[in-house]
Amino acid sequence: MSVGRKLFGDGYSGLEYDYRGLLRLYTETGNTEKVAEYRSILHEWNVLRDRIHVQYDGPVQLTAVTDNCDELVRTFFSIADRNHCTASTDCTAGCRSS
Repeated sequence: MSVGRKLFGDGYSGLEYDYRGLLRLYTETGNTEKVAEYRSILHEWNVLRDRIHVQYDGPVQLTAVTDNCDELVRTFFSIADRNHCTASTDCTAGCRSS
């Protein structure tokens, strides 16, 4: 879960499956403290996802094709900025300009 959160952020859709799985595990084992903890975490995740969904503009509309890697990276981050995305790594590290 920490890898998914680190790479994709706290609103990463795959986290729902992890949180629900842990919630089920702790419910079945009778660990009421962890059940309460993961109910709260899942609720906060849902609130965050709802906020992200409201901000989402829909699929990216491609307007042009480019072979220039720097231009592609700038376009990607401008779209990510508009959608309030974050990246925890430098995506341009392996990129070479044409």
